[in-house]
Amino acid sequence: MISYNLGTDTFNYRTAAVFINENKVLLHRFEGKDYWVLPGGRAEMHESSAESLTREMMEELGTDIHIKRLLWINEYFFTHENGQNFHEIAFIYLADFDRNSELYNFTGELERKELDGTGLFFKWFSISEIDKQKLFPEFLKKGLRNLPSELKHLIIKEQ
Repeated sequence: MISYNLGTDTFNYRTAAVFINENKVLLHRFEGKDYWVLPGGRAEMHESSAESLTREMMEELGTDIHIKRLLWINEYFFTHENGQNFHEIAFIYLADFDRNSELYNFTGELERKELDGTGLFFKWFSISEIDKQKLFPEFLKKGLRNLPSELKHLIIKEQ
């Protein structure tokens, strides 16, 4: 994966997906964490961002996805709860599952495992109530309500 540490600094190259169904968005969180993020993961060498996202969703959810279009390129600077400073570049796509996918129909939290055994929990959230969630990056609370019609490049520095 394309991620490296330099002391208290980490660089990540990440891809993520916005899955929307019936005015709900799919988010995931890691076991033991109280915040949510878009489903996705880190890119691997020699993969395009779309290939990385497709691979990550197969690994995490066991399904193919259909990538519609790139919504945001996000240069994201933040400090993680463990004190690590992150510089992350993320390609965020609008995507969907096959029309009849069971992933559109589950309620509650769906548990899956990362390749290293870490628990991942997926859940559908109403977009109209997304601002009540601890969601990162925070721009998504507004961005998911009004998806851009053309590619947006964002530079976000959170404290």
